Amino acid sequence: MLLLMIMGDYWEALRGAVQRTVDAGRIGRPVALRLTVHVGGNGSDAEACGAALRAMAAGWFGNEAVGVHRIGGDGAPSVEALRWTSGQSALLAVSVGPGPTGGNLVLMGSNGTLYHEFGGGAAEIGVAMGASEANAGGGAGGCGGKARYGVVAVGGNRTHLEGYARTFAADPRCELKAVADQPGLPEYREGLNRLLAAELEVPYLPLEQALALDGVDIAINCADVERRGPVARAILEAGKHLYADKPLAGSREAAREIAAAAAAAGVTTQLFTQVWSDWAQRARAAIEQEVTGPVQALHCDMLMAKGKPGTATPGARRERPGDGRFTFVAAKRELFDMGVYPIALVQWLSGRRVAEVYAVTGNYFFAEHAALDIEDYGALALRLDDGRVASICCGRIGATSHPRMGEQRITLIGERGIFTFSDASPRLEVYNDQPPFTAPPVHPFDPMQMWSSSQRDIQPRPKDRWVPLAAGAADADVCAFLDCIDQERRPQVTVADAVHHVDVILAGYESAASGKPVALTR
Repeated sequence: MLLLMIMGDYWEALRGAVQRTVDAGRIGRPVALRLTVHVGGNGSDAEACGAALRAMAAGWFGNEAVGVHRIGGDGAPSVEALRWTSGQSALLAVSVGPGPTGGNLVLMGSNGTLYHEFGGGAAEIGVAMGASEANAGGGAGGCGGKARYGVVAVGGNRTHLEGYARTFAADPRCELKAVADQPGLPEYREGLNRLLAAELEVPYLPLEQALALDGVDIAINCADVERRGPVARAILEAGKHLYADKPLAGSREAAREIAAAAAAAGVTTQLFTQVWSDWAQRARAAIEQEVTGPVQALHCDMLMAKGKPGTATPGARRERPGDGRFTFVAAKRELFDMGVYPIALVQWLSGRRVAEVYAVTGNYFFAEHAALDIEDYGALALRLDDGRVASICCGRIGATSHPRMGEQRITLIGERGIFTFSDASPRLEVYNDQPPFTAPPVHPFDPMQMWSSSQRDIQPRPKDRWVPLAAGAADADVCAFLDCIDQERRPQVTVADAVHHVDVILAGYESAASGKPVALTR
C-alpha cells in the first residue's frame, strides 16, 4: 500500500495536479503546507514516506528547506516542522500501522488555499452524531430549565461579547442585567461598550457597581486581553460564576492569578472553546467508543477564512517573545487568537499536557498584520507529557480561501488507522443560479472581518455552498456552561485548564523567536 500511495500513480498524480495549480498562479505564492499521511507498513516505510513528503514540499516551494525539526518517529508517529529561507514553512505528520491509508493536505498560498483528503483520512466510520458519552446531558441538548441567572456582560462591540451577550440573553434561564467595564477606559473602547449596551437595551455601568446589582450570578469577561486578569479577579472575588473569552489572559502570571481566584471563590468557570462543536464531540466519541483504538497522535487545525489576502510582502518573519500587546484595531495575533482552539482540543482529547513546543510563525497573507509586526499564521509541533506527538496549524488565510468560515479539523491517528473530523464533513454541496460568494469590501475599522457589528455595514454575501449534515448549535458552549451551573458539574474547559493554553502559546512565541524547542514546566 505504501508503494501504491507514496511512490505510485496516485501520489504522482496528486503531486502533478498540485504543481499545475501552483504554476497557474491559482493560489498565489505557496507559503505554508500542512500534510498528514497514514500508511500501512513499518518504521522503514515511515522514513521513506517522510522523505517523499519533504521532496514534494521542496518541489512546490521551489527549493529545499533549510531547517527541519522532528519529534517522534522510530516506528511511532512523527511530526516535522520545516523552514525555508524565504519564510515559507511546512508541517508534515507521518504515521504507519493498521487501517486504511489516508490523510489530508492543505497548501496555503498568498492569495488562496488548496485542499485535498484521500483514503481513510476522509472517513468517520462508526461514530454516532452528537455528544460523546462523557459529555452527554450537556451542550445544545440541555438548553432550558427554570432557574433564573442575572448576567453582567463585560466589554462591548468589536469583541466576542457581541455574540456571547446575545446568546446568554436568549436563554430562558438568563436575564441580562448590564454591560459593564472598568472606569477610565479610552474613549474608543468605552464608546463601543456603550453602543452594545444601547443595542441590548441595558444600562452601561462601572464594573464594581454592576457586580453589586441584586440578582447577578454570572459575568462574561470580554475585556481587552491586557486587562482580563484584574477584571476576572474582580468578578471572582465578588462570588460570580465566570464565562471567559479566549484566550484566558495575556501573561502566565495573569492566567495563574485568575485560576487561583476561581479556586478560592468556589464558583463555576468556563472558557469558550470548540469542544462543544459537533465535529469535536464526534472525535471525542470515536475515542470513547474505541473506534480509533488507543490514540497515538493528534493533529488539529483552525484556519479562519476572513480578510482580504494577497497583500503581505513575501519574506521571512522575525518573531519575538510576547511583549504583552494583544489588542489592535486592524488585526489580531493569530497564534494567540486562533491557536487557543486547537491547543484546547489537543488537551481535551488527549487528557494530557504539552511538554515541549516547537513553533513557526509567518506573515503570509495580510499587510495589516505585517504593519503591526504580528503574525497571521502559526504552526506548532508538540510533544505531550506521555511521549505522544501532536501538531497544530492556525491562523487567518483570507475570505476567498475556503468555502465556509475556514478549515476546522481534527485528525486522530489510532491503532486502527486514521480518522478525520471536520465542521464541513459530512456535508451537502449546493450549486444553483444564485450569485457565488465574492470578497466583501474592506471595512476601514475591521479589515479582518472579525466583528459582526462592523460586517453589518458592508453586508457580505453568505458562504452557503457547503451545508454540513449536522446543523450545529451556536449556543452549545453557553448552554453547556449553564447546564454545569444547574447541575453543579465541572465544565469541560475551566479557567484552570486554560492556564495551560496560555503557557503553550507563549512558549510557541519563544520557540519561533529562537528557532529552538521550548520545554514547559508546571
